[in-house]
Amino acid sequence: MKLSTLTSFIVTTYICFNSVAQASAPQPVFTPAQEARIGEIAAEYLVSHPEVLVAVSQGSSQKTENKAR
Repeated sequence: MKLSTLTSFIVTTYICFNSVAQASAPQPVFTPAQEARIGEIAAEYLVSHPEVLVAVSQGSSQKTENKAR
């Protein structure tokens, strides 16, 4: 019975440490090339739609004014 309990403890400990080790080293979602392309697409969109930047700027200004009050 003691050997079974010890074995269960060792296996449980291994599983816990293994899952923690895998969780602490996340894999990147995108490759560097994909990240670069996403940046290019975002930049192209913002250049083509400057109203987005204006709306963001206005929203930021309002938040700053509200905090100052």
